[in-house]
Amino acid sequence: MAEGALRLRASLDRPYCGGRQLMELRVWVQLYRYLGDPRLRQRALELLDYLYQPESYLKTTAENRLMHSNTYKVMTDIRALMDAYDILGDQRLSEMVRVTSEYLWNTRVSAWPVTYTSPVGVAALNLYQNKPRADVATQADFFLRWLAAGCHAGDDVRHSLRGMVSASSSTAAFEVVPYLEDVVIRSNADKEILASWIGFMDSEAKPAVVYFQKEENQDVFDITAAVAAPLNHPVLGDRIRVECVSLSVHPKRVPGAWIMGNIGSKTHTATGKPADIIRITSDTEAGIYRIVPRHQGEHVILSDRRIPMVLYAPLGWAPLEAQNPWPVFFKVDPGARKPRVYFEGSMWLFDPENERFAGDKPLTGWVDLPEDKPGLWKLIIADPISGSSIARKENARWIQVENIRPLFALGDPKFYFVPPLD
Repeated sequence: MAEGALRLRASLDRPYCGGRQLMELRVWVQLYRYLGDPRLRQRALELLDYLYQPESYLKTTAENRLMHSNTYKVMTDIRALMDAYDILGDQRLSEMVRVTSEYLWNTRVSAWPVTYTSPVGVAALNLYQNKPRADVATQADFFLRWLAAGCHAGDDVRHSLRGMVSASSSTAAFEVVPYLEDVVIRSNADKEILASWIGFMDSEAKPAVVYFQKEENQDVFDITAAVAAPLNHPVLGDRIRVECVSLSVHPKRVPGAWIMGNIGSKTHTATGKPADIIRITSDTEAGIYRIVPRHQGEHVILSDRRIPMVLYAPLGWAPLEAQNPWPVFFKVDPGARKPRVYFEGSMWLFDPENERFAGDKPLTGWVDLPEDKPGLWKLIIADPISGSSIARKENARWIQVENIRPLFALGDPKFYFVPPLD
């Protein structure tokens, strides 16, 4: 086997055989691993020398690759980089695994993970092993809950774990789930709120807005924004606006903050939608900011730490199907007249003393709240929807309030605050 591979390589005047060069790298390193022939290791290193391009987004060349792209099939080929690093130990491969995992993660923050050779699990574990990250752990926990909900999908089997249409999508069961479980167990993300986030579908009449707060002397942090956009949207970083609402800066620009479009996704991307990364630097002035999606639809806003964060949805919103058991908090102000809340599905309501409201059965539709109990109320979804979309329009569980400020925090009451509203 080794001699045949070496003869084929010797017959070529280039360090690769075809367009799937990362898979060729995997062949060389696995042959070396099992046969131990140093000539095989040398051929692998020669191919790595050709592939490595430090100035490239993914640290690999697109030259002579299929589709002339260094992102084509990378959701599969990342495993080749992982094998190569485990066997060869070259630090260039460590860097390539890290940036490729970052790219794959950012293009799948809100994408259903039962897909062709889904890389969600390997990307999450690679990133978390490189550096424990609250946002990765939080999203890993969400993906597991989403998959669990999908196991029970009855309306559309194609979009459930029972509807895997080929062996290639079985990575969701045999790779995605155990790797995500590894991250969640390491981080305790299934038991603690590690990062602020909110996922929602907003109204077509008035898109919802997410507000967050930057404290004094706070370190650099990132917020991932996976927002709805028209198909083939050409400009990353242009699908959202980030505005300061607490400083006397006009126009409302964000000093010290910048949006990093996912550069790699400007080339071929097989699955998922790229996310914009909002970086809040140490130069960003303390204050209150808002993230404004430019298009109506399904959105995920995810911080890499715990920060005050609320959703402003004056015409209502639909939550993510798998956000349970994390509660939704909203506030009834003192003196509010005839406050009430609406939920299209079934919900449990808890008053500011954390006592269950209105008996032992879940509530649905419009529910009148007492005027003499101001404070933070808690809503927990009793019948989460399931399937492959975040909150499919035909199954959306709409939340709306009346005579209550339409501000909502997810997971922890400490995230709730009242920003200046237009």
